[in-house]
Amino acid sequence: MNVEQLKILHYIVEDGSLKAASDRMSKTQPALSIALKKLEADVGFAIVDRSDYRLKLTAQGSLFYRQAKQVLRDMDRLTTLSDQLAQGDEPELTILFELACPPSLYLDAFLKTQQRFTATQFNFNSGIRFSSIESVQQNNAQLGIGPWFHIFHSSGDFQTLSLGHYHLVVAASPRLLSGQSSHHLSKLSQYPIITTRESELNFDNEKLSAFKSGSQQCRVTDPETARRLMLNHMGWGMIPKHYIEQDLQEKRLIQLELKDFESEFSGEIRAFRRNDKTHGPVAEYLWQMLKDNTD
Repeated sequence: MNVEQLKILHYIVEDGSLKAASDRMSKTQPALSIALKKLEADVGFAIVDRSDYRLKLTAQGSLFYRQAKQVLRDMDRLTTLSDQLAQGDEPELTILFELACPPSLYLDAFLKTQQRFTATQFNFNSGIRFSSIESVQQNNAQLGIGPWFHIFHSSGDFQTLSLGHYHLVVAASPRLLSGQSSHHLSKLSQYPIITTRESELNFDNEKLSAFKSGSQQCRVTDPETARRLMLNHMGWGMIPKHYIEQDLQEKRLIQLELKDFESEFSGEIRAFRRNDKTHGPVAEYLWQMLKDNTD
């Protein structure tokens, strides 16, 4: 039994006749008939019922063909993998995107790259608070997507690509603040603040936080957890606006206006990668797709 015999069986079953299969494979009908009989001799049972004008599978043949199709699919994947590896395509690519970034800035590029390089394993990781630059710097990711600050140049030599902007707002549940949306920062200090944990980068510390508050802190690792705590009236804090737009519209959360401090923050989002590394075809294609998405 070999792969060519399984292909012949597949085309005979799919096309419904030896003639149709022979036309598709550019082989003679006798050649296909001999190959099919040889396959049946190898497995020891009849795969097709020849009693009717149109060939059909026997009960045993149906079970065999079901597994044969899986083998052929696996062979196609193996062939694709071999071709891509021979061309120098990366077998694996790791991307880390920060959750402050609106998905519309990168998901389309991810999809196109995944569909183009079907043999590559993609590791899509998410993070917060400088985790993208940290991962690229430490070679844990080949590409990072996140908020960009010029101070990042001090931590490495990076090639960057501007993708758009992030937008952070201060929010809380109406119940926590008795429905009032305008406050002094000093008054908010009596309520718990929900904030993200610092990264391990040497320039990341509490001084880079948007607020200095003596209030109780609830530290979280992602915006969705922050959102759920806010909805549960457990505190106020700064959060990417795209996470809570529906909550704001339905008044489950309210956007706060601070009388003595900035209430909204926006900044640039960039894709970045190390300049001292060679990037393969998959990484280059993804970079171009991200670039095309901004044009």
